[in-house]
Amino acid sequence: MPATVYESSVRPLLYADNTLVQRGDFVLRLHESEGRIVHAEVARVWDTLYYDNGLPIGTALVAADAPHNRLPEFESFTLTGADGTVKQYFRNRDTLDEYATRRLLSPLFRAGNYIKSWHPDTGRVTLKPLIRNLPHPQPADFARKRFFVETVRAQAQAGNPVCLFVLALYRRSKRRYADAIGYFRAAAEAHCGAAWLELGIEYREGTLLEPNPFKAAQCFLQAAENGSMLGQYHTALNLIHGSNGMPQNDEQALYWLCRAAENGHPAACLEAGRYYLSGTFNHLRAKNSPYRLNPAAPARPEAAAAMFAKAAFRQWEGAAVAKFHLGECYRSGMGVRPNEDDAAKLYRAATEEGDWHDESVQTAAYRIHDAELLETAAENGEAYAAYLIGKMYWNGEGIDRDRNLGRRYLRQALESPHECSPQAGALLHEKGDNAHGYN
Repeated sequence: MPATVYESSVRPLLYADNTLVQRGDFVLRLHESEGRIVHAEVARVWDTLYYDNGLPIGTALVAADAPHNRLPEFESFTLTGADGTVKQYFRNRDTLDEYATRRLLSPLFRAGNYIKSWHPDTGRVTLKPLIRNLPHPQPADFARKRFFVETVRAQAQAGNPVCLFVLALYRRSKRRYADAIGYFRAAAEAHCGAAWLELGIEYREGTLLEPNPFKAAQCFLQAAENGSMLGQYHTALNLIHGSNGMPQNDEQALYWLCRAAENGHPAACLEAGRYYLSGTFNHLRAKNSPYRLNPAAPARPEAAAAMFAKAAFRQWEGAAVAKFHLGECYRSGMGVRPNEDDAAKLYRAATEEGDWHDESVQTAAYRIHDAELLETAAENGEAYAAYLIGKMYWNGEGIDRDRNLGRRYLRQALESPHECSPQAGALLHEKGDNAHGYN
């Protein structure tokens, strides 16, 4: 029997205003691509789903015009507890986790007679009577596209920031650019982070507004302060580099990266993890950056491993790199208990999912002695891959020793401008037979 429950007093599912999501709410469901809101529609909350310990599975949505008595299509999944107990849960195909619920759902018509507010400091819920300015609609009402447009327009006129933002998207799609900018500004003034983000992007790219990187940075900061994870990420990058009028500040940059990570931005998780390991953002800086001389903060390996895990198991272009870094944690016991098997699985996943042009993927291949990937990369001009496969052949690391092949690849690395060139030269000039210099 499924262990899914529908209420929680531990960590209830919340909208951005800290009010509880309730069964039957009609919501503005925002769709995002790479951190930007690109489309909106109305959906209905079928129910809120939780594990039996009160932690959230997510908000299960159905089409706004779906009949009340129609059940969504469910999919089941199992979790194994620390004691070995296997429990079965379910969700539907459009279930948003707690972060997406907060970021991508905005209530249009609330169900019930009360608005429930969550107070995380006390763990209590307070009730406020719901005052209805409009009658609660029925699913059949949303079968008419016009009803959606009229609803959004009416709530925008009443000052609803998300509806103002959706109207801006609509106007921009219709090439009514002046109207779109006006609605974006109105939504931004009403503290809509997504609107500040779009204004920042327009200032940065100069498509609808005169390009101005300083105004773009200020818009990104406003977006960050109003909960936009992409605004938080861009603000962190500006602070890391001290660019576009923002003061250089690693501490503030880490703060915004962590905020973006909490909101589910995978690249922010990865960069925060790398900072926690090294204590610097130098991996993001040019070699001639004066900020490379900033003193390093103490390493926090446990925090690093946790961030890498968040980034590794999300679907995004950098997941393979995050898997490599998490594998490094398991290999050396940084922030986690050492586990060579888990490390090898992560390295293998990184090589299967990642781009062999990336040096993290190349290092993952070296860890598991994937000569084929390294040779492919080396034959396509990747100097670091040439160094790694040359070293494998030179020392017989996980492969039959072949000094001739090793010499060929090491010379390729030696003749390159890559920073591995001196290491390749050192191997070629060694006297002995053992040269395991890479850790």
